[in-house]
Amino acid sequence: MKLSRLTLLILTSLAVSTAAHGQKPPRILKFTGVPLNQGHAIKKKFPFVFEREVTLSEVDEVVRFLMKTGAFSNVEVIERDQEGGGRELVLVANLLRKIEDISITGNHTVPTD
Repeated sequence: MKLSRLTLLILTSLAVSTAAHGQKPPRILKFTGVPLNQGHAIKKKFPFVFEREVTLSEVDEVVRFLMKTGAFSNVEVIERDQEGGGRELVLVANLLRKIEDISITGNHTVPTD
């Protein structure tokens, strides 16, 4: 899967860049773009995510779980500064947009002249 490789590449680069700067790797995981029902599924399957600091491999498991649901077009993890110092990981999920219905009304012909 292209996306899994991309996610793995992002997580690896986060780990390498943090280690290169001599900082402790970020371990706090926050979510954005994840619907409530998916949040409950994450909490059921990975309760530790909400209870303690996480490792990068655990974050990767969460990303893989979300992508397997088929509800997201993209899931990525970014690293950012926390208010008051420190670093955090933010899981950004983009819902897959699906066309549920197409409605065509009328039966008029369109002139091509």
